[in-house]
Amino acid sequence: MNKTTYDAITEFYNRCHEEFRLSSRWGEMEFLTTIKYIEKYLTSGMKILEIGAGTGRYSLYFAHQGYEVDAVELLPRNIEIFKENISPSDKVEVYEGNAIDLSFLNSNKYNITLYLVQCITYLIITIKYLHFLRQFV
Repeated sequence: MNKTTYDAITEFYNRCHEEFRLSSRWGEMEFLTTIKYIEKYLTSGMKILEIGAGTGRYSLYFAHQGYEVDAVELLPRNIEIFKENISPSDKVEVYEGNAIDLSFLNSNKYNITLYLVQCITYLIITIKYLHFLRQFV
């Protein structure tokens, strides 16, 4: 990822305060609905990988349910917030990384991978916005 794209994504997330996104009425509905569908595929003892974990709302939920979770997040600010909310009993590891290159992970140890749509939506919006702005530069 080039520096301009990374800067644009960082700026976007610094403005939108990801840690509060799922706290609104609509965000809570998104969270509960997403959890409902994910839990259909989980069984006890599964190891979860979440890519684009943001501030950890989903990863921490599943860690609190007893699952072992590895989370990958691009932005240091989100990772800092995520780590502040981890309790000693949570089986969760947070890695700074890019969804495009996950070669640092052992891909054979996960039973399910979560790559939730919201992070993709933000990326698409940011890319479209950058393309729009380039018309005027």
